[in-house]
Amino acid sequence: MQNPTVQLKNMLGAGSSSALFKNLVNTMADNNISALSYSATFQTVSMKQATTLDGRSITQMSMTEYKVYIGAKIDDIPFNATRPFDEQAINISDAGWLKMKNDPAHEQFVLDAIERSRQLIDDLFNQGSVGNYSVLSFDDTRDYTSHMFSKMFGGSLESARDTFEFESWNAFWISRAERAEKAKAAEQAESAVKSSLLDMLAENNKLPTV
Repeated sequence: MQNPTVQLKNMLGAGSSSALFKNLVNTMADNNISALSYSATFQTVSMKQATTLDGRSITQMSMTEYKVYIGAKIDDIPFNATRPFDEQAINISDAGWLKMKNDPAHEQFVLDAIERSRQLIDDLFNQGSVGNYSVLSFDDTRDYTSHMFSKMFGGSLESARDTFEFESWNAFWISRAERAEKAKAAEQAESAVKSSLLDMLAENNKLPTV
C-alpha cells in the first residue's frame, strides 16, 4: 500500500511547473475534488495547460495568456556575452499589445528589436564595464524608444539605479536579476503550499491507496 504523500508526489512529478501546480490546487479547491477523481483531475489540468501554452492559437488566447506567452519568448532572448551584468526593462502599451496579438508581423518586429538591443557589443567590457541599463518602450507603431545607459550614469551606481527604476516603473518585463529574485520567492511560496497540501491529504487520507 502506497503512502498518500508518496502517491501525490509521484503524480506531481519532479518536473511539474509552478503554473501547473497552482492550477491543480485551484481546481481541487474550487470543485471539492475527491480522492477517487484526483488522478483524473491532475491529468485534465495537465492537458489544459499543454493546450494553452503549446497547441492553442494566439487568436484563441486571452490577453493575459498572450502576455505570458510573450514573456516566455522574451526570457529566451539571450544577451551578448559582453553584457553579463546588463539589466533591461520593456514597456508595451495597451495598443501595442493589441497590435502584437492581432498582427504576427508586429509581434516579430518587437521581438527582433529586443534581440538587437541585447546583442549589441559592449565595447567597454574588456575595460571593466559594470554593465548597462536599458529601457525599451513599444506601442502599436514601428516607432519605439530605446534608452541605454551605464550603471554609473550620473556619477554613481545609486544615481543610475534610481534612473532605471524611474524609467522602468510598471514595466511588463524587467531585469533578469529582479525576475530571478521574484521567481525564487514564488518557488519558496509554492513549496510551502505544496508541503501543506501534502500534509493535509496525508492526514485526511484522501488519496486512494494501491
